[in-house]
Amino acid sequence: MLLAASAHAQTARSDFFITNGQVNAELVRGNTLYVGGSFSFVGPVTGSGVPVDVVTALPAPGFPRVNGTVMSVIPDGSGGWFIGGQFTTVGASPRANLAHVLADQSVAAWNPGAGATVRALLLQGGVLYVGGDLTTLGGITRNRAGAVDPGTGAVLGWDPNANASVRAFATNGSVLWVGGVFTTIGGQARNRIAQLSFATAAAD
Repeated sequence: MLLAASAHAQTARSDFFITNGQVNAELVRGNTLYVGGSFSFVGPVTGSGVPVDVVTALPAPGFPRVNGTVMSVIPDGSGGWFIGGQFTTVGASPRANLAHVLADQSVAAWNPGAGATVRALLLQGGVLYVGGDLTTLGGITRNRAGAVDPGTGAVLGWDPNANASVRAFATNGSVLWVGGVFTTIGGQARNRIAQLSFATAAAD
């Protein structure tokens, strides 16, 4: 009678290089693994977002891997980053479409969460403005745009209530311009672009 061999748990190495296409053959010689197939790139696993050195073009080592898609990134002013997109984890931390990566590349405890894809971020006057396809922010109803405290993650009262996706923010420091696919926002009919008040979220 033949007995099945015992199986050992397998863990994929997160630091092992990947290709951008199919691997058809592998051969080990000494300490070198040779691979062949229909690919044009071999490199480290970075996830969907990573800082890249502007001189060497190499990705920053140790940046937490984002499981999903990053659609917006802004600096936090202290060497870290706020990131938004469509993702479920950053590093080992569950994060719903919105996260804060600190200067030491750790994931902050800050975790308001967005109910759908985040497409635009703006940090202005100690407030983080969030736009996208979301209908909730931090568990509170916010249709396609809202604001959170960048320190605590608390959802703020700013609520322009757009009827469709917000895709872009811009500011001169006094007013906020918003672009997207909406036709009403800030209590007014506005076709895809609007100027909003930072204080009230009303359309000018």
